[in-house]
Amino acid sequence: MVGHDSLVANLRSGAVVVLRTETLYGILARAGDKETVERIYALKGRTATKPFIVLISRPEQAYDNANLLEQYAALYSDYPTSIIIEAPSAPDYLRRGGTNLAYRLETNGLLHDIIERTGPLVAPSANPEGQPPAKTVAEARAYFGDAIDLYIDGGTVPAHVQASRIMRVNQDGTVERLR
Repeated sequence: MVGHDSLVANLRSGAVVVLRTETLYGILARAGDKETVERIYALKGRTATKPFIVLISRPEQAYDNANLLEQYAALYSDYPTSIIIEAPSAPDYLRRGGTNLAYRLETNGLLHDIIERTGPLVAPSANPEGQPPAKTVAEARAYFGDAIDLYIDGGTVPAHVQASRIMRVNQDGTVERLR
């Protein structure tokens, strides 16, 4: 098993890592590393206009609207929830031409500790676009092979575990569930 220090060092150096999040296996990389973010888009065959979810360890890591993010993250703390908010200050390579960005606040555990040391991480599910998310490291490896720098085995994702809930906070203050 790769230690925390080694995992942090890999992410800081631009590595792309498959790791189990609190929901599914994700492909993680530093959100502040444009080249690595673009690499994940290519690996997944992801539609270029679909932004990734950004994992943060505290609201202040959001580019904009930290108070709004904190408020809604608290409202939906019963299940891992990604909150889409206005983020005009976020780099365009994260927003993908739009004005919004989805954040998920990691409040404890391994990912929280990692994000504290690396900064925000992009975390799309570990699968090519249109394929089912990997439920094991072996499935992720079958999808991506040596194109991923590091695989961390977090066991099998139980059948009842789903991707994060996605809520969008609209400009008029209304909230809409997208997933």
